[in-house]
Amino acid sequence: MKIKEMLRPLSSQCPVIAESTGKRCQKRIAGRNMRHCDKLADEIARLAANLDDEMLKVELELLDLLGRCSVHNKLDAGVAKWLSQIRGITKNLPPAAAPVEPSSTPALPALS
Repeated sequence: MKIKEMLRPLSSQCPVIAESTGKRCQKRIAGRNMRHCDKLADEIARLAANLDDEMLKVELELLDLLGRCSVHNKLDAGVAKWLSQIRGITKNLPPAAAPVEPSSTPALPALS
């Protein structure tokens, strides 16, 4: 829950703050992107719980891109900060279980 709360946008306004003025961007994030951000936050929380760092980083980069307006979508991402925060939350989780391999037992013949 902590990870989801950290990642979900609190408003439909672009979160970028101008360094020169200290004011937040006035442009809105597309509604479709807001829905994608919500779904990505769920997926990122699942990946973080499974300690899948490689996929986690990719999903965080996508979330960062979708969570900003079209003017600011090319800025350097805050992915490293998010990753650090997520690792702080998940540091006490046990290692994920090894993936289950398909059984080597041949499939039962189909009944006719």
